[in-house]
Amino acid sequence: MEWIIAVGSCLLIYYGVIKNSQKKQNIRYLENRQSSLAKQILYLRAKESEKRALYNQIFCSIDTETTGLVFAESKIIQVALVLFKNGKRFGSRSWMINPGVKIPVNATKVNKITNEMLEDKPRFAEIKEELSRLIQKYPLVGHNLSFDHGMLEHEFTRHSMQFSPTILYCTMKATSDIFTKFDRRYRRNQSPWKKLGSLANELGIQPKGNLHDALVDADLAGKIYITMLTIEADNFQSERILAQQQMASVQSEISSLKK
Repeated sequence: MEWIIAVGSCLLIYYGVIKNSQKKQNIRYLENRQSSLAKQILYLRAKESEKRALYNQIFCSIDTETTGLVFAESKIIQVALVLFKNGKRFGSRSWMINPGVKIPVNATKVNKITNEMLEDKPRFAEIKEELSRLIQKYPLVGHNLSFDHGMLEHEFTRHSMQFSPTILYCTMKATSDIFTKFDRRYRRNQSPWKKLGSLANELGIQPKGNLHDALVDADLAGKIYITMLTIEADNFQSERILAQQQMASVQSEISSLKK
């Protein structure tokens, strides 16, 4: 009988040791999880604050209309700049430009700009100084910004001028990345790149005129950027709140195990 009691005592001690070891492992795992969540929360809070801060800064939204799509062979016939601050438009400048060449019919079909409309307009050389000063003063936003940047770079190069603006945000590229990350519908979409009008419509933003007018398009791109900053900030906020809820649950489990 005594040996049965002894064996039973040993088994109780053994199982107690195992249970205590398992408990320590669980606590260690949860503490590591807590540390990871704490870092994640700090990161998400920083990214959310970064997007909210960008919302308030001054930026320049830009768009160009051209005679074609090949930089070396095309000329700018309209360029527009729209300035935003604190999420609101506060200034704009637009130029119609005589390219010194005939506008191809296909270009006119898109932007509705005719040769007659540009006969008495200034050449690029006449506006280059003012344009350069304004366009390089603030960070640039645009839809398919690499095209507008490329066209302007070629025009300035033709006139022996340097062009090195600060690129802030391309609404076409950035919104593709954001939608793909946060919305599963776009992960199945063969082509997440969106045209300016389609993207604006999806976001509930109405153009203040006809698309392919540089001033209208620049205004629209700026408003899309502001809307996307809000979406990004709200997404980071949602992820942060979820991480904080998970953190609270983990802390509760740790407290329960340590009792």
